[in-house]
Amino acid sequence: MAVRVKLIQVKIGDTIQQLAARELGDVQRWRELVQINGLRPPYIVPSIDEADKEPNSLLWGEFIAVPSIGDTGPLTGAGVYGVDPWCVQGQLIANEDGDLALAGGTENLGQAIQHRIGTPYRSYLPHPDYGCEVHTLLGVRNRPAAALLGAGFARRATLRDPRIEEARVGAHVLGDRIYIMVTANPVTKETPFDANLVLTLPQV
Repeated sequence: MAVRVKLIQVKIGDTIQQLAARELGDVQRWRELVQINGLRPPYIVPSIDEADKEPNSLLWGEFIAVPSIGDTGPLTGAGVYGVDPWCVQGQLIANEDGDLALAGGTENLGQAIQHRIGTPYRSYLPHPDYGCEVHTLLGVRNRPAAALLGAGFARRATLRDPRIEEARVGAHVLGDRIYIMVTANPVTKETPFDANLVLTLPQV
């Protein structure tokens, strides 16, 4: 039977033992976190710099899966991927009751991937590994090499999200626009989903 988990963000200063004590109530359960996440020493690298990341380890600011305490219900996409306000073209929208519309499960995950790819890499200072390098191609001529680079940048950004197991990405560059097509496989083995977007060079 699968272990029900939730994703929590590793805080600056955290060690794997501190996470076990805080999230599971028992420092001795740190080995469970190691096993669930497939971690190897040093488990958590004391840095937020992507350049310091080591194989099968986490940086401060990344997400780690931890067992949900006291919840024996079925594992759902909303439980793993969270629920956030739903955005359309960068704008919050309302539901039929006048409240903020919400996105949950893989719908929320797809939105998160769009936001990640749509954010220039290293532009969000609290998490310098967030975003995508595809913005460096804006204004580049539409050549096969540019499209291949764009697809590679978008795929790398997508796989930085710990909720994604695999991704197939295509990209097309045309003047000041980059068309990106993403098909991603969630870690929960749910049906792959699409996250497509168009990036346009801002007018300055």
